[in-house]
Amino acid sequence: MFFYSNTSEIEIPNNCFVVNLDLIDDFNLFLKQCYIKLKFPDYFGFNINALYDCFCDFSWIQEEVIIIIHSTVKQMKYDDLKMYVEMLYDEEQERKGYKPLNKFEIDEKFKQLKKSYEFLSYDDFLNWIKPPQEKRYYFMEEDRGLIESILSSSM
Repeated sequence: MFFYSNTSEIEIPNNCFVVNLDLIDDFNLFLKQCYIKLKFPDYFGFNINALYDCFCDFSWIQEEVIIIIHSTVKQMKYDDLKMYVEMLYDEEQERKGYKPLNKFEIDEKFKQLKKSYEFLSYDDFLNWIKPPQEKRYYFMEEDRGLIESILSSSM
């Protein structure tokens, strides 16, 4: 997670999807905002588990880097903020644990799956196993203490 004082400090690389999220006091409205701004699929379940699943797999977004810029956290209820920040942390840990496969492992996995899914093409399979996109979560510098407090109490 990153912190900013002014959005002009945030480096935006090429081939990047950028979204601003308002951390509002109604978590259901926050989920709806995520659904709209992050272009979630229709099957999105509007709960924290569905949010985690979508944050782990932004396959519908073509850009290589996803930057999510958060407004001040002061409006969001503490329990909702804690749940959301922990979810972001869990997603980051999941992404860090990603291990790319070598060519032999890719071919073996494709052969195994092809037995059950005859319709699966090699290109679709390669797209399915591609590395996760880089994601950067930005919070305002004034909220650093609260965010770091949540993270340290959750570990």
